[in-house]
Amino acid sequence: MDKQSLTGIELPKMSAETDEATTVKMPAEKSEEVEMPKVAENKTEEKESASTATSQNEGIELPDIVVPEEEKHIPTLEELEAQRKAEEKAEKTIKKENHERTFTRNEEVLYTEKEEKEGNPIVLLVIFAVIVSFVFLLPVINTNLRKIFGLDYSYFENKWSATPTAPQIQQETQKHSFKDSSTRVEIGNLALTNFVTTKNDEKYEIDFTIINEGDESYIYDKKYYIVLYNDDNLIYRALIHSYKPLASKAADELSLPITEFAYKRANGFELVEISETQYPEVEFVGQSDNYDLLTCTYNNDTMEYYFEDNMLIKVKEKYFEEKMESYTYQEDYEDYKGYSYKYNQINGFESTFVETSEDFTMIATGNLNQIQDITMSDLKVYKFFKYRTNSRVVAFEMSALGYTCDNK
Repeated sequence: MDKQSLTGIELPKMSAETDEATTVKMPAEKSEEVEMPKVAENKTEEKESASTATSQNEGIELPDIVVPEEEKHIPTLEELEAQRKAEEKAEKTIKKENHERTFTRNEEVLYTEKEEKEGNPIVLLVIFAVIVSFVFLLPVINTNLRKIFGLDYSYFENKWSATPTAPQIQQETQKHSFKDSSTRVEIGNLALTNFVTTKNDEKYEIDFTIINEGDESYIYDKKYYIVLYNDDNLIYRALIHSYKPLASKAADELSLPITEFAYKRANGFELVEISETQYPEVEFVGQSDNYDLLTCTYNNDTMEYYFEDNMLIKVKEKYFEEKMESYTYQEDYEDYKGYSYKYNQINGFESTFVETSEDFTMIATGNLNQIQDITMSDLKVYKFFKYRTNSRVVAFEMSALGYTCDNK
């Protein structure tokens, strides 16, 4: 059938739900519109029109209506991650609700679950730094706390105290009281009695009587110490020393320097022997001219000891005294002026003595490698040790002579 034969043909569309027919416009060759009449209202006309249209349109094929499929959405990675987090959150919420439902009215809620939060790396670093700093500073904090609350008497006195770091020293089990004037204590061939602490012109001492019960003279070659206590706290050790030999069966009165704190707080004592091998090692805090420096002070006297590999090489003393501050100024003036003159007579020693109308100063320096041991012994000045004396001997025994040394 050609295109012209279709011009003017009306194709009715049947509807089972309505009685009205839709007018369908078919395009003509010359772009003319063909109006299709409405279906007759009665069913007879409908059937006739349908029959006529069917007969006239036999053999015509209408193209199928193509309905485009709905475009499928491909989710992005961000959307998938958001979906995953939403599902996890929903799962946690369900678990939380189920968990809370398990509690009855009479049961107490012990905890509730919280959402996990991502850790801040800066906060974690700060916390880690604080922990590390605390660990490293713990020994210092512990030491300062002990000092502040009076748990370590060495804060006020010498560095040696009854702490775990103190040397292991064999001591007698019995402590003696200063209140008992009849106390008699024996050690070796010696007997000591009449103990009393005294104060003389800002100098504090412990006085006692010493008796040599042996058959030979005693030259004070043993390291005997009077250990002072405040209750159970060790507060000072005084070295029993003298350059004057004690004859057999003879007695002598000795005075040993102690600290002000020991004078005020000591209420008991005991005698012990401490060998040099038991002295603790020295940890230096200062240096000078490539030497390790140990500085010890007592009232107006300052001693400086210079060590190389823990062996004594050089010693320096500086003594300063003001006239208005001392009751024994003139006596001390004469003594130290004499010391200065004596030091200058020794090869290896140099000394200066300077006086004003108000004070005097004596400075003496000894290069011990140039001074013989016998010469140092002849000086009879205990604070001048021999050449290459170990640092632990100097520090420990100077502390036992009343000096405060700056070693740790």
